[in-house]
Amino acid sequence: MMLLAEELCRPASPRPVQQKIRLTYVRPSILDAYLETEPFIDFCPCVNVAVLYVHNHPTAVIAASALDVASMQTLLFQLRHRSPRQQ
Repeated sequence: MMLLAEELCRPASPRPVQQKIRLTYVRPSILDAYLETEPFIDFCPCVNVAVLYVHNHPTAVIAASALDVASMQTLLFQLRHRSPRQQ
């Protein structure tokens, strides 16, 4: 009887749990018309470095001067606000 009580009190050996976890990734595009916020390029505190922000999160680091950032902002605006292609 004592042996049975010891077996009941002993913790069970862990069994491996086999669950498939499915992760979904979101890859936002700067051309997506349904973005919550406008993507923008801003200066980094480093010298000659700019950062592309999508969804208010830094997405890419770009080596650029002040003139480059101004022209990239213009290009980004033109890409996002151009007319769609006609079929």
